[in-house]
Amino acid sequence: MDYRYLKAFLETAKSGSFTVAARQLRVAQSAVSRQIRLLEESLGVQLLVRSPRRVLLTEEGRRLYEEARRFDSWVGSSFRAGRATLSIGALPGILDSWVLPRLEGQISRLPFNLRLIADSREGLLTRLQQGEIEMALIDRMVDTETLTSRFVMDEEFVLISKKPVPSSELHRQRWIYPGEGEFLRRLTRKEPEAFIRIEYLSISAISRLVEAGAGIAVVPRHSLPPKFRGHVAALPAIRSGKIFLVNLNYRRLPPDVKALSDLLLQA
Repeated sequence: MDYRYLKAFLETAKSGSFTVAARQLRVAQSAVSRQIRLLEESLGVQLLVRSPRRVLLTEEGRRLYEEARRFDSWVGSSFRAGRATLSIGALPGILDSWVLPRLEGQISRLPFNLRLIADSREGLLTRLQQGEIEMALIDRMVDTETLTSRFVMDEEFVLISKKPVPSSELHRQRWIYPGEGEFLRRLTRKEPEAFIRIEYLSISAISRLVEAGAGIAVVPRHSLPPKFRGHVAALPAIRSGKIFLVNLNYRRLPPDVKALSDLLLQA
C-alpha cells in the first residue's frame, strides 16, 4: 500500500472534502480522488460515499480511519519529530583510532545523534542485516543484494614492543591480542609461551600494555598513539589490509546517512 494513498484518505476523511484535502497535501484534487480510488481497489472495499457537496465515510472507511490515524501518528513521532539517531559500527581498532578522531571536531555540528558500536566483522554484518546499525567499517569488501561497500583506506600492520625483539624470539614473548592472534602466528608459525587475550581490547590499551613491557602486539600503524613510547617494526611479510565502509544498498542514501558517510570518506 502506497503511504500517499493513506494520507489522501486521512485528509479527505478528516475534512469531508477532496478540495480541502488537496489543499493540505498540495496536490491536485484529481490526484487525491485517484489515490483514494486506488486504495479502495487494493483493499477491495468502498471507503467513501461521494456526493457533490460532501464526502461521507462508509463503515469500512470509519474503521480504516481510526486505525490509519494511529499509524500516521506513530509515523510522525518516529520519523519526523526530533533528532534522528544514527548507529555506526567498526572493528575495535578502527573505532578507537580512526572513527573517533575523525568525528572529534565535527560531532557538535552533526544534525543527528550518534551511537557507536565496536564488534567483530561477523557481528557488524549481522547488525547491518538486522537494521541495528546504518553502516560499518570492516576489513572486507561486501557487495550483495542488500549490502554495498566503498573503499576507505589501506591498513599497514606493524609489530610493537618495548624494545627490539629478534624474529626468532617472538614466540617467547607474551602476546597481546584480541581475536585469534593470527598475525603473530603467521610470523612465528609457533604458539606463544604466554599471552594476554582480551576480546575487543582497544588499540590504545594494547599500546599502553606494550609500553609497560607486558608483551608484544601486531597493530595497524595508523592506530598507534602519536606519542607511543616503544619500538615499531615494519612487517613486509604481512600483506597490507583494506578497510571498507559497508551500508545497506539504498537506491538513494538518506540525507543523514550520506552526511555521515561523506564525513568518514573525506580525504
